[in-house]
Amino acid sequence: MVFTIKNYKSVISLELAKSFLRIEGGQDDSFVSFLISSAESYAEDKLGMTIGTKDYIMQCVTDSCYITIPRTNLTKVEYVKVDGIESEFELYCNIVKIQEGVKSKNVEIAFSCNNENVSDFLKTTLLRHVYFLYENRGEFNFKPIEEIYNVFMNGNYKI
Repeated sequence: MVFTIKNYKSVISLELAKSFLRIEGGQDDSFVSFLISSAESYAEDKLGMTIGTKDYIMQCVTDSCYITIPRTNLTKVEYVKVDGIESEFELYCNIVKIQEGVKSKNVEIAFSCNNENVSDFLKTTLLRHVYFLYENRGEFNFKPIEEIYNVFMNGNYKI
């Protein structure tokens, strides 16, 4: 399964991150934007949810007529293509049902997820993640990053 992100809108703006990091000027804008994207991607994988707004294209090969879109906050499926041809589909929560009876299909699904209403605590956690990455460039110790997300894993805080 391959995912490509077509469009992306973060819940953390570049201006907010730069303010949090106390950065003036634009010399690090590209780097800080990269760190924001990295932090949100990590959090999505760790927490199992989409953060921000993203338009995806998912490609897979399957012999099933049921395909699970492994993302929460699914807002719409734009199209489904089977072997390069746009096809009819049915949507059940995050499961796409395509035509039955065809063996080993190349499937492409374009869909959108939206979760802009995350808690301030999660936004602060993302900013702490960006701060850690910014201040510790070149280090490969991810234990402190894992620890800042553990508070969500035990269910004590609202995502």
